[in-house]
Formats: sequence, C-alpha cells, structure tokens
Amino acid sequence: MSGEIDSWSSWSTAVARRGRLPAEEVEAVLRETGLGPPRAAGKPHQLRIVRVDFAGYMPDTEGLRAFSFAWDPPGAVGALATVERNEAGKSSVFEVLRWALRGRCAVQPDVRKWIRQVLVEVDIDEERLCVVFGARDGDPNGGVLRLHAAGRGLPAWPTPAARDADPTDRPGGALLAEAEKLVQSRAALWVCRFTGAEAMESAIGELMLDRLGFDRLSGWQKIPAERAAQENDGTPTTLSWPLWSTALGVGSLTCVIGQEVTTASRLLQIYLGTPWAGTAVDAGGAVGIARQREAAARRRGEQDTAASAERIATLREEEEQLAKRLAGVESPAHTAEEIDHRLRLMQQAARALAAAETALASIARRLQESGRRLRDAEADLLALAEARLTRRFFHSLTPTCCPRCDARVTVERLQREQEGRCSLCDEKFSLESPAQDSAGRPDGAATDSSIDLVDDLPPDEEEAALQAERDDLHTRQRADAEEYDQARDARDNAQATLDAARIELENATGRAARTVEARATETRLAVVRALLQESAAAVGSIEDRRDPKGLVFEAAEKEAKARRDVDQSDLLAQVSEEIVDLGRRFGLEQLEKVKLDGAARLAVTKGGASTSYRHLTPGEQLRLKVATAVALLRVGRATGIGRHPGLVLIDSVGAEEMAEEDLAQMLRSLQDLAEQQHGPQIMIFSARGRELARVLPAEAVQMPPPGERLW
Repeated sequence: MSGEIDSWSSWSTAVARRGRLPAEEVEAVLRETGLGPPRAAGKPHQLRIVRVDFAGYMPDTEGLRAFSFAWDPPGAVGALATVERNEAGKSSVFEVLRWALRGRCAVQPDVRKWIRQVLVEVDIDEERLCVVFGARDGDPNGGVLRLHAAGRGLPAWPTPAARDADPTDRPGGALLAEAEKLVQSRAALWVCRFTGAEAMESAIGELMLDRLGFDRLSGWQKIPAERAAQENDGTPTTLSWPLWSTALGVGSLTCVIGQEVTTASRLLQIYLGTPWAGTAVDAGGAVGIARQREAAARRRGEQDTAASAERIATLREEEEQLAKRLAGVESPAHTAEEIDHRLRLMQQAARALAAAETALASIARRLQESGRRLRDAEADLLALAEARLTRRFFHSLTPTCCPRCDARVTVERLQREQEGRCSLCDEKFSLESPAQDSAGRPDGAATDSSIDLVDDLPPDEEEAALQAERDDLHTRQRADAEEYDQARDARDNAQATLDAARIELENATGRAARTVEARATETRLAVVRALLQESAAAVGSIEDRRDPKGLVFEAAEKEAKARRDVDQSDLLAQVSEEIVDLGRRFGLEQLEKVKLDGAARLAVTKGGASTSYRHLTPGEQLRLKVATAVALLRVGRATGIGRHPGLVLIDSVGAEEMAEEDLAQMLRSLQDLAEQQHGPQIMIFSARGRELARVLPAEAVQMPPPGERLW
C-alpha cells in the first residue's frame, strides 16, 4: 500500500510531471474542478438487517385480502425458504428489502401495487435505523427513523396498531402515525423524510453514503459505437449508492461482483477500499467531458472548412496560374539592400491586404444576413398593419341587408349591437371594436366619408413586439453597415499601401515592361499565398486543438490509475488467496488457483486445467461469487481499509442445480464464517427449504408449510 495521502501540492506536482505540463497551471485546473487527492480512508462499517416487515391488500376470489409479512433474521446466517413451491413470495421479500436499503424499487408491478406499508430495521455500527414508508401504487411516502431506546431498538415496534385497518385507509397511514408517536415521545427522531420515488432514492443514498463511508463519483459512460456520432461521444454519469449497493447481492452470475460486467471493475476498485480508485473514476469522467468538447469543436471546424472549400480551390487554381506566368517572365536581379527592404515591405502589405479581404468578406456575410432578417420583420409588420386596416374598414360599415338572403337589417337589430350582439348573426363581439363608433349613432348610419381608414388604433402586443424586433434589427443592420464600411475602408487602405509599396519596388528595379509584369504577378501571387496560408492555419488549428484542461485531466487519470494499481496489486493477491480457500470450503475440491485482476476478471485453475469464471458451470459460478464477496469483506477487515459493510444477500441459492452435499458444505462454511468475529451477516433466499433446514439451526430458517406461500 502507498503511504500517506498526498497534499494538493504534491498531487498536482505529480500530475504535472506525468503530463509534462506547467505545475502552476495544473494545480489551478485541479483546484477549480475539485479533482484533488483522496481523503484518508475511514474504518470499515458494519451493516446488519434486524427486521423486514411489510403489509398490504391483494386481490382474491372474494375481493381484497389483507396480507402481512414479518421476519427478524439472525445476525449470522438467516434463510428465507419455501418448500415444493416456486413463485411463493420469496423474491418479493428480497426486492422489498433491497427497496428499503437502496431507495430504488425493483418489486414486480403487481406486488408493488398491493404493498401499502414497509418497515426495514437495520443497525449501522451502533446506530439503530428504521426505514418506514407507506406506498400508493408503489409511490413511497415516509422517511428514516433513528431509535433511541436502550438495547438498540424497541421490542414492541411496530405494534399491531401500525397496520392499516382496511383497504380504504390512507396507504401506510397507521404505520406513519405510530412513527410520529415515537418521535413525539422522543423515543426516535426523523433522520430524513421523502415523498415520491426520486426523493426516496436521493434520501436513502445520502444516508448510506454518509453512514457507510462511500463516495459519490462522476464517471463517464461511452455511447455504443453503433449509436455514437463521433468516437468519443458519451454522457457523464453519477456513480453512487444505487450502484455500490449491487455488490451486496449475489443473484446474477454474469460477473464475479455486482450485476453487470460494465460496472464490475468499478465495484471491485471501490470495495477494495484503495483511496485512489475514486480519484481515477472522477478523473475519467472529466476526461470524457473534455474529449467530447474537443470533438464538438472539431465538428464545427470541419463544417466551417467545408463551407470555404470552394474558395480555397479557386485560390489554389489562381496560385498555379500565377506561378506559371511568373516562370515565363524574366526576373531582374535583386541584390541591392534597398530593393530587399522594399520587397519585404511589399510582402507585408500583401499579407495585410489578404487579412483585410478576409475580414471584409466575413462582415459582408453578416450584413447580408441582418438585411434579410430586417426585410422579413418589415414584411411581417406590413402584413399585420394591412390586416388591421382591413378589419377597421369592415368594422366601420353598417349593414343594411343580409348578404346571404337579402333580408333587410332592421333598426332594432342595429340597436342590439349596443348590447354586444352582431346585427347579422347575433353572435357576441367586442364593444371595443372600431365598428362601435358608428353603431352608437341613433339612426345607425355609417360613418361619413371623412373617417380615416388608416389603422390609427394603439398597437396591440403582437404589433408592439414586431415593431420592437424591427427596430432592434434596424439598429443591428446599421451597426453592421458601419462595420462593413470600416472594413471596406481598411481593405482599400491596405490595397493603397500595397500599390505604393509595389511602385516603390518598381522604381528601385526599373520600369521595364517585363519588370512591371513580374512585379504585378508577384504582388498578386503573394496575396493569394497569404490567403491560402491563413486558411490552412485555421484548419490546422481546429484539427490540432486540444483542450488544455483535458490534457490535465488525462494526466490526472493516468497518475491516479497508476497509484490505484500499486495499492491494489497486493490486495488482489490476498483476495485471490482467500477465494481459493473459501472455494474449497464451499465444495470446489479441484480448485487450485484463482487470479482476480483489476478489471474484475477471475482466472481459474482447477483439476490441472486453466479456465475462467465465465466458462464454469452455474453452480461453480455461484460458489465463487459468494467466495469473492466474503473474501473482499475478510481482506478489507484484515487490512482496515475495506469498504464492504458485511452484508451478503444470496438470492435463489441452489437454483443452479448444485448437488445437495455441495449446497450443505457451502452452508456449513458460511455458518462458520458468519459466527467469527467481524463475520458477515448472510441472508439466503431459496426454494430448497428442506435442505437448508437440515444444515442450518431451526431459528435461522423461516419457511411456510410445504406448498404454501410466505405471505
């Protein structure tokens, strides 16, 4: 193991040395992003399940039936089993327990809908905590209690009164009411509260990270190649308690630790407790973000390059023609110091002209775009004004007959327009309409010919917005036009400077016709080459551009990984030896050697043949996966740096066609390990109840009669 945890200064110095970067710049970037050396590792913590209790209502032939389940597992090995029946509720208990521990629900949708309340009581070190919540269609509402009673718990909690009396009650209301009574009596206090699935996951995650000494890390998940637009496309991910908690369960056999191959290596590195593992993950996430940012910049540069490809091709063609013409013109000798000086002045002027032409072209494009947008805004404003003018005209008319049936409009119907009703269709219309100016006349006559049909009403919100946009665009176009004029003047000045420099050079070399032709050709060739050089430099800067922070992050990731690997080398060897010892105790008599590497791959030698974890039988995989979990715990406890909290959940043990004697041997070994000092708490969920009952103590196994459900 490496020595003391580095300071900021020594850490940044090591990163700068590895990346061959300036130390001050490296330290500034690392401090800005918080990518510092890890904290000193804390002591391993202990997690124990004290009680699992849930209840609810499920449908049956007579309507709804109340159900409940309660289990107080022992502190060593506890088994929840069924006999001669699958689908008996065992997996539901397993998932309800994980729901409370992880804050994330994976209970089957139908069971999730039936459950009304959940209580899971745990000990973390010397602290008794209760996760309590009601649930409506799987949506939790509750919190986490800390119990203060002597003996680390309340024997009578929860009481029978903590269950809802009938299906119409507020889900979990009775349980939460009992919890509030405990708080009011000062027998407990709320550590956190939550309402909804997201709030529960966040609250439970924060609590477990704090109590068990885990960190929240920022990783990087690459997008699969078939869906990625660019090589480095991906997304930042938060690695937190929902991921770390998967290492507590032994269910899926696809990998030797956790549930997925893609996360197995990270779980191994975190559970071994090496301080630099977290720093390496954080640095990797920063590297992924920096690389994607660089890729986006390259894509924008490629688009700009493609847009100017035609112009570059034209310049290259002109360069070739000018070079051929210049080759056919006799060039005068330039040996005098004065001629050399004036030639350099002309070349400088040519480069200045090239830059001025480029700037003018860019501003011209911007001016054209702003002019187009101004014309569009004025057209929209004109259309709106014409619409209002038309509306004002028609509202000023007083109808005399129906345009459909020629029926005359009576004075009485005209009078209804004072009540807000149209004299033709009797529909409601606004009294603020301009037509009301004439409708209010006693005789209902139309306005006289002197009325101004121009839409002189105050502008509405739409017209005001369009006018503001038009004015803003007009101001912007004037600014662009002024900038264009300035750029054009700058170009003209550069052209005049170049012409003057050329004349000075011609005067120094003589004005023979061939000399003048050569000077003119050279002048244009210098301008063309300057333009090409500027374009090539722009493309090159895009292709070669690297994010300076990305270089720091890459160096930090390499340095952290190197330190992590040094720390892990001895630990992995110890874990491998433990796996061999445990595997043999679990019935793998032919097991000779295993090697667990940093990528969570397990090489296996048994019976004189070399193989790997993924090529073993399911029964062998199960035993080695359990052995790996226990080995991580034992090595972590022995070295004082492990992160494993000492809880191992084994789901569907024996489903992998393990021989009865092999199963019994593994169970006896687990019982011995759990009863040792700092041994793990092992909870087994299985449909092979009789076999478990023959090996484990009666108080350690909870199972219903043959053929019946657990709840």
